[in-house]
Amino acid sequence: GFVLRALSPMIIVYVLHSIFWLGFDSYQTWPNFAYIAHVAGGFVTAWTLLSLYNFLKNKKYITINHVFLWYVFILSSTTLIAVLWEFHEYAVGVLFPNIQFQISIGETLGDIAFGFLGATIFCAAVGKRWEK
Repeated sequence: GFVLRALSPMIIVYVLHSIFWLGFDSYQTWPNFAYIAHVAGGFVTAWTLLSLYNFLKNKKYITINHVFLWYVFILSSTTLIAVLWEFHEYAVGVLFPNIQFQISIGETLGDIAFGFLGATIFCAAVGKRWEK
């Protein structure tokens, strides 16, 4: 159904991320892995939001008639999800002190920025073909 189709890009990236993180200690082995992971996460989050937008549009719940507003919707929603994800990482670190995702505030802000970059790349790739 719709939910599996919409979430499948995010699930694939999350599974691949987990395999690289747990199986290959990717954050230690490849120092730039975090950048790639967050750009990919932002890209697939934007992709999922496009699916959600098209679903809601087809149900006549939402219509965006201007490409700039569509960019604002996708980029701001992706950034909100990135911020919520970083809160999740912080909460895990508080509840389980032996698991630390948060290195510094700068690293957290970088994670959000690279997620935004991934969403921006998605928006640039989709361009004016966003409405189907």
